[in-house]
Amino acid sequence: MSEHKGINRRSLLKSGTVIGAGAAAMGMLSGAGFQAPAAQAAPVPETWDMETDVVVVGSAGTGLCAAVEAADAGAEVIVVEKADHVGGLWIGAGGHAILGATHVHERLGIEDHLEWWYEDEMQENDHRGVPEIVRTYVEMGPDTAKWLEERVGLVWADVTRSNPGHRVDRGLWPAPSDNYPEAGGWPRYAGIAWIVQLKKALAEAGTEVLLNHRMTRLVRDGDGPVVGIEVDNEGTILNIKARRGVVLASGGYADNAAFAASWDPRLGADIHPDGGGAPAEGPYNENTGDAHKAALEVGASLTDMSFISFCPIKWGSKVYWVWAPRDWDRLPEAGPGGTGFTIAGDGFKRIILVRGNGKRYINESLGAESHTAEHPEKPFTAAYLNLPERPRNVWAITDAAGADAMGWDVGLFDDPDPETFPALYPDAVAKADSLAELAEKMGVDVEGFLETVGRYNDDAQEGTDTEFGKPGPLFALVKRPFYAAKLCMLRHTQPGGLRINTKAQVLDRSALFDDDAAVNGLSVDDQPVIPRLYAAGECTGFLGWRRTHGKLGNCATFGRIAGINAAAETPLE
Repeated sequence: MSEHKGINRRSLLKSGTVIGAGAAAMGMLSGAGFQAPAAQAAPVPETWDMETDVVVVGSAGTGLCAAVEAADAGAEVIVVEKADHVGGLWIGAGGHAILGATHVHERLGIEDHLEWWYEDEMQENDHRGVPEIVRTYVEMGPDTAKWLEERVGLVWADVTRSNPGHRVDRGLWPAPSDNYPEAGGWPRYAGIAWIVQLKKALAEAGTEVLLNHRMTRLVRDGDGPVVGIEVDNEGTILNIKARRGVVLASGGYADNAAFAASWDPRLGADIHPDGGGAPAEGPYNENTGDAHKAALEVGASLTDMSFISFCPIKWGSKVYWVWAPRDWDRLPEAGPGGTGFTIAGDGFKRIILVRGNGKRYINESLGAESHTAEHPEKPFTAAYLNLPERPRNVWAITDAAGADAMGWDVGLFDDPDPETFPALYPDAVAKADSLAELAEKMGVDVEGFLETVGRYNDDAQEGTDTEFGKPGPLFALVKRPFYAAKLCMLRHTQPGGLRINTKAQVLDRSALFDDDAAVNGLSVDDQPVIPRLYAAGECTGFLGWRRTHGKLGNCATFGRIAGINAAAETPLE
């Protein structure tokens, strides 16, 4: 299989090695002339409302992996979750993990090597991933695949599927099994299978999840260790002491418009959050950057923030997914994804796109090439993001013939319901028997819109788009009724976040201002850490920019690393 020997949990624990780096590297964390800055957290409380060994913040797959490993290592664990259910974004994820050179590959007779996998991961992220972190992920990945099967109870499907550019299929999908028969395997959404099985594993370990408990700050003892957290339990402030450590696994910040716009002003309030509705209303997930805020306050820093978010587009819907009926242990019959109307391939020839002034602004066929890639630098996506008006008001326009050609269920225009699949919003769809009435319903300039459609229809008759050069065939918009679906762009996950090392320890930002490091650079494993603070998953910067999908394997692996290492800390008094 591989010429490199991978990492496994048993050998590391047996040897006493801290997962992620050798013991020799550990001694360097306090050296190299670094001085940690004074922490900005509030004073340590005189009394604690609860105490435990390890506190895990967040109950999606990353946090649950951390909690199970910490509990299995003998630590007492408390998991806090601000939502009213377990699972976060993970519960609705496609569910595949990129894991290479595994026992599944051996079973299927697929040749793979750890070095191949490492090279492919680095190539996929344009070498923007931290090499040591990617290497750790790769070397422990095969053990994670076994652990998820043997300890958690996932059953891997025989069919593997991978990210573009990988020379070998490495996408492992949970298959339907006796443990969880209702979901799993491509193309079903299998994220829920992870969560159901991880909840069982956590219950077996005797650990519970405190729902409706939102972490509001970390408690750091001066410039020393993190000793606990503060949480808000529906208006009641509680302090929880962590005798061994805190693991941050609360996800990203895609639902926080202010935080996203501070890095890319184009991604502000008129770009919709990842969950259902505004963050305060979202029943599905609330990725508001809680870990980022709390960690920054005690001396952490961020990495790879030049690429803030993937930007999928929904037509007529403002949400990435909808879960109805809302049973968090069962996958919705329709699946959580696929919201809004579909425009794909030749469908872009059946529409025109107009902005608030009623005018077109782009060759719509570019959408067939790039909009599904979700990258803000793609021409179709960038053209929308770069529009100067706020809020942006862009609509896809078609007629009865176009709607029929694209397979739209036009009956949905009469009774749009954001709470049920496909989650259409009343203010994001429009239908009218006249173009002027349609313009009024969309809130675009009527005169400009009528002029635009007239010119486009003339061009369609002549077979040439004189305005933007859209390739033919062109279809005139003439058959009543006319339909419009609003372009709703979402902030969906992100690759950047807190800086960590290979042990999942959060790095102290003093490393960024050390004179020697500024000249020579240092491995993440040679930089100072915030003692007893760990982080994993989408609250960290872990795989480099533009990593769209297939991140669950890394999240699970570093969740495990964080849980094991936090549990190995010597308890505080």
